[in-house]
This record gives sequence, C-alpha cells and structure tokens, in this order.
Amino acid sequence: AETIRDASLVAARLLTPAVGGPSVFPPIPEGATKVTQVQREWKTETGPNRYRRGLYTYRQRSALHPGLAVFDAPDGAVTCTRRVRSNSPLQALTMLNDGAHVEFAEALAKMVEGEGLDAVFRAALQRTPTAAERDRITTFLAGQKDYLGVARAILNLDEFMTRE
Repeated sequence: AETIRDASLVAARLLTPAVGGPSVFPPIPEGATKVTQVQREWKTETGPNRYRRGLYTYRQRSALHPGLAVFDAPDGAVTCTRRVRSNSPLQALTMLNDGAHVEFAEALAKMVEGEGLDAVFRAALQRTPTAAERDRITTFLAGQKDYLGVARAILNLDEFMTRE
C-alpha cells in the first residue's frame, strides 16, 4: 500500500525525501474519518509534507487511511507478520479517481506535455515505450491532447502497480 503511493510520488517527481519527524496527513476522501466512534479532525497537509513517504502517514487504528486500506495495508489493531496482496477492481478505480492519485497523474501529465512520452515512461516504468505503445498513445493524443488520461493510464498499468 505505502509502496504504491510512494512509487506514484517518485514517478510524478513529487516525493519529499525528508527523513524523520512527526506523522503527516496526506489527502483523503471527504468524510473518511466519520466512520469511527471518536471523531478526529484530519488537517490535510499543504506544502512539501503533503508528499512525504507513506511510512510517515498518520494512522488511526479505528479508521485506516482509505488510500492505504484499499491496497491491503494492515489495520494496526493486530500484529502483521506478512502482508496480503490482492488485485481488485476497487484498486484500479482508486488509482483512476482518488484525489491524491489524480494529483500525481496531473504532475505526470505536465511531464508528458513538457518532456515527452519517453520521460514519463522512464519515470514510471523505468523503460521507454515500445513502438506499439508509442503509436497508440500518439494516436490517442492526436484526437484530444488528453495528457492527464495518458498519465492516469500509465499509473494504472499492472507493470507500474506490481513491479518489484
């Protein structure tokens, strides 16, 4: 869970590499903290702390960060000796629609527009696009210049999400 968020931050060149310090409050969907008995305020970070590693994300045992929960983060109520890995449609929908992931994709979209497709593939997938991928994306962009759509698709590739 944290690795997927961190990989997205790195690919989008948004990661704040600061080590140590207090937990941070990255963006979460509105109302996500309303599911617990004790209502706590979630003050979403602004500035560089917004993009700290998942390791520094504040955790509430009774309401795990939804962006981490959907990717099988442990709930913190019991010891976790081994992480479960799953693959579900909800994860793909989260990568496409969650506010934080859209923010990462927007940064990648600017990279597509400014530096080209090769730069984005190197940042996200550590390789250049194949001729077939380049042709499909070029054809797609010729019709509508939807750089955000391309960035969202790249971040949602199985190759991006599951590489080790």
